Amino acid sequence: MRIDRIHPLTRAPHPELLWAGRDLVAPRGVLAHGAGSLITTDGRGGVTFIDPLGERVVHHRGADAMMAHAVLPHGPGSVCLVGARDGAGCVAVLKADGTLQPLLTAVDGAPLPPVADIARDGMGRLFITIPTHHAALEDAARPDVADGMIVLCPPVGAARVVARHLHYPAGCVVSADGSQLFVNETFGRATIAFDITATGSLEGPMGLAQYGDGLFPMGLADDTEGGLWVSSLVSRTVLRLSPGRGRRLVLQERDETRVSAVERAFGAFTLTAARLFAPARARLPDLAGLAFGGPDGGHLLLGNFDGSAIPILPVDVAGRTPNFPDGFFGPLVAAGVLPADWPGA
Repeated sequence: MRIDRIHPLTRAPHPELLWAGRDLVAPRGVLAHGAGSLITTDGRGGVTFIDPLGERVVHHRGADAMMAHAVLPHGPGSVCLVGARDGAGCVAVLKADGTLQPLLTAVDGAPLPPVADIARDGMGRLFITIPTHHAALEDAARPDVADGMIVLCPPVGAARVVARHLHYPAGCVVSADGSQLFVNETFGRATIAFDITATGSLEGPMGLAQYGDGLFPMGLADDTEGGLWVSSLVSRTVLRLSPGRGRRLVLQERDETRVSAVERAFGAFTLTAARLFAPARARLPDLAGLAFGGPDGGHLLLGNFDGSAIPILPVDVAGRTPNFPDGFFGPLVAAGVLPADWPGA
């Protein structure tokens, strides 16, 4: 990603911010390819590709659109998506030809509730977060509700629930050595850690950070020094948690009126989706997933709920970036999804 050639994010209050893309719709999840392109989830279904200059934007949804919340590379020309399809949760592979191949739609004999995020370990096992079994956010956005869970989807064998009774688990990431799974509990207002056993079961959780005052942790990414980067709803905040559990404020743009209104409603057990996502006097979008990209992983990509582009923040610690298969873009060019001169094809 040649970020130096992307124009500064002029609508952000922080001059160091950049942005990529245009006319995006709810780009909650985001990935960066080593050749410079970005891949985001799209509120119209499927994914969007953004070229390294941030100028060409290509929407790819296929014939059977899925509302994805997070995305991982899969095989050449394909991505693994998690989110919702026809109102139920789904983990599926979107291929270059537009085919959507479901990987998981049920667990323990019951339909899968909508999925928030996905993380893959070095053995190819997928950990997915299920925030709630409630259909309405109003019934889940409460401090006394803990019906979220984490599901393990192994490369071979049946998926199974490996953690229950969580407070709206959302962003998740596997540690570099594969020994731990880190998870944000959005309405538990915490970041927690599980130990991963040899069989993929989870032990714990252990508390890493507890939040308040407008902080509702959503996105989660890790860096090469073992730090965790956390994005928050409502207060438009990014924090870094150091391995020693120190906490550093990286970015924030608060609308104090909106923060106060959300805090009152949450404390009174009356928080609604309309209140949670109400317009704010802020130029940053409401933040969602996080990922690293750019030269040496030195840029933090800010997925979001309501923006039309991806804000990009240069940071002082290199982040861990995803591994893409060789020739990833080739099948997408062959299928006519991307032009022949797409970088990295």
